[in-house]
Amino acid sequence: MLVRRLKIWHRILYLDEDEIYSDSSINTIVIATGTTFMLVRSVSALDSGKHVFCEKPLCISEEEFETIREAYGRTKGLQLMVGFNRRFAPMARQMQAFLRQSTSPLIMHYRVNAGSVAQRSLINDPEQGGGRIIGEVCHFVIFFLSCAARRR
Repeated sequence: MLVRRLKIWHRILYLDEDEIYSDSSINTIVIATGTTFMLVRSVSALDSGKHVFCEKPLCISEEEFETIREAYGRTKGLQLMVGFNRRFAPMARQMQAFLRQSTSPLIMHYRVNAGSVAQRSLINDPEQGGGRIIGEVCHFVIFFLSCAARRR
C-alpha cells in the first residue's frame, strides 16, 4: 500500500500535492516555491477554495497576471496575498507614520547594495525568475506605495 500522508510530530506530510487541495481541513495554502511554480499552484489553491499566501513574485508576465486575476475572480470571499513583507518592518512603519504627516509632494530614493547575481542564476532567466526588476525591485515599488498611501 502506498502511503499517501505521513504524520510526523503531529504534522501531516503530503506526498501528493493534489491531496492538499482536496483536504477540507486546510483552508489556507502558503506557496513558497520557485517562481516557475507560483502561477499553477496559486490557481490550483484558489480553484480548490483555499485562501492563498504566495511569496513574490506572484507572476512574471501580464498573461500570468490575467490567469491569476481570473482565478481570483471565480472565488467567493477568498483572500489572495503576496508576501511583500518589507512594508511591515518596524522601521518601515515608523517611516510611513512620519510621511503621513506631510502634505508636500514626496521624492523617494531607495538605495540597495544587492550584490551581483551569477549570470546562470534563475533570477536572470526571464522565463523562470523574471529578472531582478520583477524578483526584487517589486519590493521597493510596494514599499514606496505604502509610504505614500493615506497621506493628508
